Amino acid sequence: MSITILAVVVLVISGGPFSGTANVSLPLCHSCPAGDGAGGPVSLDIDGNNKVDLGDFVIFGNCYPSAPKPYSAGCDFDCNGLVDLADFAEFAIHYGH
Repeated sequence: MSITILAVVVLVISGGPFSGTANVSLPLCHSCPAGDGAGGPVSLDIDGNNKVDLGDFVIFGNCYPSAPKPYSAGCDFDCNGLVDLADFAEFAIHYGH
């Protein structure tokens, strides 16, 4: 799985900062299961302006990576208890939508 995620990130970076198009049908908001430390809804639209844009990227940048920075459940899109490369890859896929 990490190889796939790395490939996504490399493609995004090689095409410029979040350039290109993608047909994505994943929800922009989901709920983490209870007991994972986050719980409740997690939205890729972090600033709530109905699009995943530069404002969200700035907020995400302040969360990433969760170590050594304090953990932020609002940036943990895969609900694994970490803000890591997998969360960045999911954010990059949705950027601009």
